[in-house]
Amino acid sequence: MTTTPACSLFDNAVTPLPKGKLATLVTYLAMEPLVRQTTGVGHDLHFEQVTGQAYPRYREMFRQIGAPWLWFSRLLMPQAGVMAILDDPANLAFIVMQGGRDIGLCEVDCRNEQEAELAYLGLIPQACGQGLGRIMLDHAIGCLEARQIGRMIVHTCQMDDPRALGFYRASGFVPYQLALEVMDDPRAIGLYPADCAPQIPLLLD
Repeated sequence: MTTTPACSLFDNAVTPLPKGKLATLVTYLAMEPLVRQTTGVGHDLHFEQVTGQAYPRYREMFRQIGAPWLWFSRLLMPQAGVMAILDDPANLAFIVMQGGRDIGLCEVDCRNEQEAELAYLGLIPQACGQGLGRIMLDHAIGCLEARQIGRMIVHTCQMDDPRALGFYRASGFVPYQLALEVMDDPRAIGLYPADCAPQIPLLLD
């Protein structure tokens, strides 16, 4: 008598990726109601809202902050498209300064009057680990409160800073969805040099 093997949870669970591709698990989170946790006193942060005119400065900050984690979305967009986003009154983009130096980027998409998206929140590596991210998040929350928006969403992934998910959950965000994202490796298409983000193997044909 022949028996059929029991189906395994791991059958067909692994899908090899073509060379030059990456995959990551994305976690979507939401905060409702919005809650601020700090006053920001003592850190001497300055938030400068930027428009399309500041595109070169914005792009440079995006690259500095995102290079270790292979941020790519704004680098793929044509300059005119990014400038249009920065000039949109419903999009709030801030370069964060400390002691006259650009150290961070905070961007909030407020086009949905009921729910805003924290599109980008990041610091240059030298400014991490000082509690500044929470001050930046609270600044974003203050902007939403001024617009009477009571819910904010954000997403992060396994390619991001490994502290990011814990930071958002500790700040009051609650996960509500998971997704798998497959993309071109930004190094394979020339957005970053091949030695960028060495913690993520670069495989080419």
